[in-house]
Amino acid sequence: MEHMIVGLTWLEDYWSGNFTEADRSKSGHGNPRSGIIEPHERCNFDMDRFVVDGRKHGWVEVNGFSERFQHRSILFFYSRGHIVGLYGMAQNHSPMEMQSGGIELDTNVSAPVDLCVRWSDIRALPIPEDRSRYFGEHGRVWRGRIYVEDDEARNIIADAYRAHAAHPAIQAALVRVAEATWGPEVVQELGFTSPDTEAQKAASQAAANASDEAAALSRGQGYSSSPEHRRAVELHAMAVAINHFVDLDYDVVDKSATKPYDLMASKGEECLFIEVKGTTSSGEQVFLTANEVEWAREHKEQAVLYVVSGISVEEGAEGMAASGGASLLLMPWDVDEGELKALTYRYGVPGRELNLN
Repeated sequence: MEHMIVGLTWLEDYWSGNFTEADRSKSGHGNPRSGIIEPHERCNFDMDRFVVDGRKHGWVEVNGFSERFQHRSILFFYSRGHIVGLYGMAQNHSPMEMQSGGIELDTNVSAPVDLCVRWSDIRALPIPEDRSRYFGEHGRVWRGRIYVEDDEARNIIADAYRAHAAHPAIQAALVRVAEATWGPEVVQELGFTSPDTEAQKAASQAAANASDEAAALSRGQGYSSSPEHRRAVELHAMAVAINHFVDLDYDVVDKSATKPYDLMASKGEECLFIEVKGTTSSGEQVFLTANEVEWAREHKEQAVLYVVSGISVEEGAEGMAASGGASLLLMPWDVDEGELKALTYRYGVPGRELNLN
């Protein structure tokens, strides 16, 4: 079986809909760079738009597909020296115009949305020094596309899996792609562990890395060093929030694995982005990531904070079980109305060049 690596024009928002002047200047494609058109692939990794009947639709800039590209093949996306994501079990179709979320684009490829994988970071998987590991006999992506064999495709999947040790949802998606493409035997050969195991490892690592100050905030978001305890609190809070919005006739989708918010609730033309926080404490303080804060600031009219505080957790025969709690709803949520306090910083060491390419 052969798979395809195709080139994308670089987009800093990870092909989620925006095309800026900075992107235009970096584009390797003539039409977007000259301003004639905006690239059709600019929504290739927006998993909320251009999804029809469970299939994500996107665009690749190639002059037709060869019969070498089969419907069980993997379509890898390449840009500026990086593999940036993939569509598993991809299928090409004739170019057609589609509209979604206020954007009109041409599409010519689709794949099951649960087999479409974007990395945690746009630069997570650079091309290795030994380019043949990904490109086989090809030295580079030539004229927008190359075909590679199973061995090269498995190398990319395996390296992406290892690069996302702290992202169990992405690892689980890569396992699904590998199993759908080659079967469970190959998944075992690649040495992939179960998503549950990886989730526990990631949670344990997160606990180990938590700051002493955060752990000591007695009035803040309840903190536990036990990943099972934290997971029970999180799941309970999510269930409470989901039930609240379902009771209000919203359609609710869990986006916590791929988006900087937990739930998307829609009703008619209204769309809400809900951040859910669960705690065993009084809930006067909760912890937010930089991405969560940035998203809330950029979507003030749609952002919602749902806090479930005072949750009780007990250990039973089937593990930790959470219950109870009081709910607080901020809707809309202006994140800057509360007090934000930085607990950690990323510091660029003077005299050290940071290479992000």
